[in-house]
Amino acid sequence: LKVKLFKGEMGAKKVSSRRSTVMQFFQKYEAYFSNSTVDRHSELSRLHAWQNFFAKNGIKHLASITPGLVDTFQTEELAGRKPKTVKNYIAFLKTALNKAVEWDLVDQNPIAKVAVPKIVKTFRFYSQEEVERLLKVAEEPLRTGIQILVSTGLRRGELFHLRCRDV
Repeated sequence: LKVKLFKGEMGAKKVSSRRSTVMQFFQKYEAYFSNSTVDRHSELSRLHAWQNFFAKNGIKHLASITPGLVDTFQTEELAGRKPKTVKNYIAFLKTALNKAVEWDLVDQNPIAKVAVPKIVKTFRFYSQEEVERLLKVAEEPLRTGIQILVSTGLRRGELFHLRCRDV
């Protein structure tokens, strides 16, 4: 019971005089970001995923969106997806609902406090044996490039942009 209250699934809710529907809002939001010159294919895909989810769960008004629905979306629709994908979907909805607040369609973003998954980057380093094998089979100038990378710790892009005046 406490968890449901915390997630906003139960308890008294402020009734807004603005009764914007999810469908109307997403249509307006789609038109808004479609005017951009940037490729918006991924945003459009996320928008449709949220639209379908809200329709499937009978969510008709923006005021009905709760943090609990975001949790449900994560477990039902994004199960098995990478944390970066989950983060992108949640960030998309947060941004969209911030725009709804700006457009005065809702009083506040109902999922403003929902935490997005933290992305931890992991790096794999070559062992000394792997480097030695790589150097044995590599031909010039690749061998020299590998030696510079291993010896200096430069990144690939830094090596590619290295000029004689930089040395």
